[in-house]
Parts: sequence; structure tokens; C-alpha cells
Amino acid sequence: MSASSNSTAIVPVWPAAESLGLPVGFEMTSAGVEYIGSNGSKVWLCSKLIVTSTFRDLLGNGWGRLVEVTDRDGMIHYLPLTDADLTSKWTAMLRRLIDAGLRTQTDPSSKKALQRLLLKWQPARCQTSTSSVGWVGQDGKAFVFGTGKVVGNLDVLPMNLTTSPSSSAHVEQGTLDEWRAEVGALCKGNDILILAVSTALAGVLLDFLDLDLGGGLHLKGASSQGKSTALRVATSVWGSPDATCSWRATSNGLEVLAASLNGTFLPLDELGEVDGRHLNDVLYCLANGVGKTRMTASQDMGATKRWRVSVLSTGEISIATKLAEGGKRQMAGQMVRLLDVTADGQRFGAFDELHGAPDAAAFADRLKRATRVQHGTAAVAFVRELIARSNKRDEIRSLVQRLSESFRSNVEAGISGVVGRAADRFAVIAIAGELATTHGITGWNCGEATLAAKQAFIAWHETRTDSMIDAMEPLLSKISEFCLNGSNAVVRFGSEPDEGVMPAAWEDDRLIYLPTETWHMLFPDAAGRAAAMVLREGGILLPGEGENLMRKASDPRRGRQRYYTIIKQRIKLR
Repeated sequence: MSASSNSTAIVPVWPAAESLGLPVGFEMTSAGVEYIGSNGSKVWLCSKLIVTSTFRDLLGNGWGRLVEVTDRDGMIHYLPLTDADLTSKWTAMLRRLIDAGLRTQTDPSSKKALQRLLLKWQPARCQTSTSSVGWVGQDGKAFVFGTGKVVGNLDVLPMNLTTSPSSSAHVEQGTLDEWRAEVGALCKGNDILILAVSTALAGVLLDFLDLDLGGGLHLKGASSQGKSTALRVATSVWGSPDATCSWRATSNGLEVLAASLNGTFLPLDELGEVDGRHLNDVLYCLANGVGKTRMTASQDMGATKRWRVSVLSTGEISIATKLAEGGKRQMAGQMVRLLDVTADGQRFGAFDELHGAPDAAAFADRLKRATRVQHGTAAVAFVRELIARSNKRDEIRSLVQRLSESFRSNVEAGISGVVGRAADRFAVIAIAGELATTHGITGWNCGEATLAAKQAFIAWHETRTDSMIDAMEPLLSKISEFCLNGSNAVVRFGSEPDEGVMPAAWEDDRLIYLPTETWHMLFPDAAGRAAAMVLREGGILLPGEGENLMRKASDPRRGRQRYYTIIKQRIKLR
């Protein structure tokens, strides 16, 4: 049927070449792109293709361009191509374009014309590229999720993201209102659930506030008491609750995993599955946020992976018990990186309030069903609220500091700083929960997150104090027996030892000064350092400058400086 004079043809309206930044000598048509051939005539070059923006990273390197290709089915593909690759690896880049559905001429002159088109195309838009999940830059204006979703400044271009199944599970299902009503509201009255969700949110604050507090909490308790349910609820803040990870992963695997979750949340289930011999290295790796430096195939130093991530772990045993299985003793470093929280001492295992459920099992099932269909919306909303308040970061940082000081005022903080670091961690968790509550994300009452964190901190401190005392008592008993033994020359400062007697120790009314020889006689080989670290953590040993376990003092007999292990006198442990 021929078209009548009244028929209307639908013709695509293309933007003007100058508005696209199209180079001179090329023209956009309904059939794609044409160029001026050697004989001056127009030659069809390729199907629809647009360079939508140029890009470079935060340091001004890695320049390239984002190419939009429309395939035969009308589907749009976006390909980030660096200028370096377009110049030196043109054949490989052409294959990528064709694989995305671009149709083009195959003769050499047309291929060169296409390469020239891409390199000379100058669109008005310029984006900042990033290969990392989390905050982009230091202005708190843009955040990248594991799926590549950008919240905030849309001139950020995620490309070659370090991803994992957990980061790729940062998907939204349902609405925030539904998550708040069906998940968040059920956390009310349940300190462990509130603590878990607040820990999931805390990872966003680490880079936002520039806090070196990577690590998190370990929920320990008997089996089938609700720990894994709490972990699922926390994971639902970011996406699918099935994205919880296993401690079974190797240290190298966890390094990649942590990097893929930078600025977000790492849920780790069942501590018992990790090898206790490797746990020490894993804890330092996760919390310090720096991976191993590795050589690339070209023998260059590869980029070191870095991250700040909030961790929530579960297990039937404590961190100290797991370390002991591997022949290790928990030191301050591990202690402050993953803090033990007892999660089976509430009224109903890990729960206090069942919200109408007949028992804890039914309540856990209700949460599991809810998180399966409602997840991922809370983190997006929280990030949006922080971006809107990026100019308030100093105020939020001050809130964390003041709350940490308030937490510490409830306990006796030792000189080691471990208690202070733990208070800082609980304070960040509390502030994350409070900010989310203030902005209508959680459905909790104001103050609930703070109270849950405070009680968990006090309980942690009590448990730590008991374990430290248990560890210190045999060490101090050995030192005391040595000093009370009349055959050992323990000389008071200010008095002269008997002629020919080499003092085994010095003392005054407050301190005992143990020379290196005496200390290593009491605690041979590696036991000496381990004993000194235990006493330092307990506030009994007076350390020297920096991390030194020994301190310089004047030798009264010889009038010169020498090193001593110095401990306090008359310590009442219990």
C-alpha cells in the first residue's frame, strides 16, 4: 500500500553535530555515522554510536571516553575505553565495540576513520572514573554500590569495579517504608538486632568521617539462638540477606572480599570454620584495610588493595578461644579489631521482644521471610541522607568523640588505649544507628541505638577485665615470688647493694625495675615479650616510648641509663 499524501513518516531527530561534540568531517544520520571519503563523498562508517563523555580518575590519570552503542535490537551498551587502549590496542577495542553490537565497515581506511572519530570526539561532559565501591573522593558527594549504582554526583563513572558475590548483591527489593515496617520495626526492643543493623550502617561513616576504625563486632553464643538471624537482618540493610559470607575463606580470599565491600558491610558467618592458625593475620588484614603488595605479570608493583569496612561476625566461640585453637593468645590488636558480644544472653536467646510471635523460632522465621523480600533500601537512604549533610561531617565526628568519652566514663579505662579504641568503635556504631533513626530509616526510638551500644561496651569491658586478670595473675605471682625470695638481691633505690652483689632488681614504693637479664630468666625466650604485652594491656607495665615494652631508667649504682621492664607494686587485681 503506497503512502498517501496525508500519511506521516516518523523520522528520528538527531542532535546537531556541534552539540554532540562530533569531529569535523563526520555526520550523524538515521543510519548511523558517515564520514567524508578520500574522493569527497559521504561514506557510511558505522551504526549508531555516541561518545557521551570523557573521563579520568581522581588523580587526573587514565583518560578515556564512554562510548554508547545501540545494537540491532535497540539495546544500549556503554563501553568505557581509555585513550591509551584506543591508541595502542585498537584492534582489541574494535572487537569490544563489535561484540556490543556495533556494525561497521571492514576496510582498513574505514577502521582508521572510526579510530580517529573516537579519539577526536570531544563531548561536553567529563566524568570521574573509579574502580572502587564506596565514597568517591573526599567531599562526601558520591557513593558507589557493588552493582555500580551511583548515589549523589552522577558525574562519577564506575568502571572495572572490584566485585564479589556479596558486593554484587547490593540490590534493592521492596521499598524503604516496607523494610522499616517489616524488618526495622521488629528490631525495636531487641538490643542485639539494633546493634547488628547499626554495625551494618557504620561502614558508611568510616571514610565519610575519615576514621581508622575498620573491624567490628563478633556475636558469640550457643547454636540456634538467633545469631545468624541477626546477621541476615544486618545484611538486608545492603541487599540480599543470602549474601552473608563464610569464615571458611582464606586470608587472600577475604582480602579481595573486603576490597569489594569498601565503605560498606562485611557479614561473616560461623567463626568455627576458619583455621585458628590464620585468624590472627585475617583480623589484622580486615581491620587495617591494606592488602598485600603483589607483582604484576609485567613485573611492576601492582596497586595495593585498600578498604575501610564494618564487620559483623557470628560463632559459637569467642575470638580468644579460636585463636587458642591455633596456638595463639588474643592480644590487644586482635581484641580491639573484632569485639566479642555475647548474643545468647537475652530473654529469648538473641532476642528480648518477640513482637507477638509465639516463640523465638517463629520470630526468627518472620524476620527471615521479611528480609527475603525487603532489602537493600536502608543503605541507599542512609547514604543519601549523609550526602545531603556532607557539610556536617565535623559535627558528626564530634558526636562520635563525645559519645566515646561518655562510654569510657562508665568503666575504668586502662593506659593501654584498648578500652578507648573499643569505645570509639561502639560510638561509631551507635551514631550510625541514631543518624538512621533521626532520618526515619530504622523505625526505632531515638536513643535505642546508643543504649544498645553502651550496654554492649560495658559488657565487653567486664569480660575483657576478667580475662586480663586471669592472664596476669600467674605472671605477677611469679614476679612476686621472685622478689620475696631472700636469695634474690632486690635492692631499693637509694641504697647500696652488698659488695660484689649484682642486684637482680630494684624497687621503690611504687615500682619494680627488672633488668633485661632478670626478665628473661623469669620468662625465657618468646615468653618474655608475651608476658610484657599482657601486663602492658592490663595497665601494670609502664612501657617506653612508642611501642617499646621496656623503659630507660638510671642505674643507681653505675650512674648510667639502662633498660628495665618496669611494673607497678602492690596491685589489687580483684
